[in-house]
Amino acid sequence: IYLAHRVAQAWELAQFIQCVSLGLKWEVGWDPGAEGEQGPSHGEELVREELPPHQPGSPSHTSKKADVVLLCGDLNMHPEDLGCCLLKEWTGLRDAYLETRDFQGSEEGNTMVPKNCYVSQQELKLFPFGVRIDYVLYKAVSGFYISCKSLETTTGNDPYSGTPLSDHEALMATLFVRHSPLQQNPSSTHGPAERSPLMSVLN
Repeated sequence: IYLAHRVAQAWELAQFIQCVSLGLKWEVGWDPGAEGEQGPSHGEELVREELPPHQPGSPSHTSKKADVVLLCGDLNMHPEDLGCCLLKEWTGLRDAYLETRDFQGSEEGNTMVPKNCYVSQQELKLFPFGVRIDYVLYKAVSGFYISCKSLETTTGNDPYSGTPLSDHEALMATLFVRHSPLQQNPSSTHGPAERSPLMSVLN
């Protein structure tokens, strides 16, 4: 049940990210990748209108068309989990750990490690060296380029007791963003993924 819940959350999040990327109003239940003129199914109202210019305090500010999309934090999924693969393939988000040439930190970028006293060793039974469940994911939208210059896992301990400040290792990334002409955009692959990779994830 837990894993199925994570997959459902990942799919919902992926759809929201697609709306942010395209500058479209977010409606629960809408698949931004769907094509055709078929109406909504099961009574859902699907809205494909472009948003007006952002106004301070507007509840739609998170759906303003984005130049760059960042998704950072604890996803509670390791890289091979279906939900994680689905999220990255469907949105075109890049994984900073896989993209950077300058990584410093724990083995394989693991952020939940056995030496942390707050981590249950039972949880890591299948991952004796730890597991990577925290991410810095990113992509550029048309007209922009983004890359990860460096990434590191950082350990933080209480200066008095010496105990860890969290059960997870922190991530710190340095990202480089610049304008890129459409015809010369080297990060064109940072857009939405093709359906074939998505299908390969589900097969």
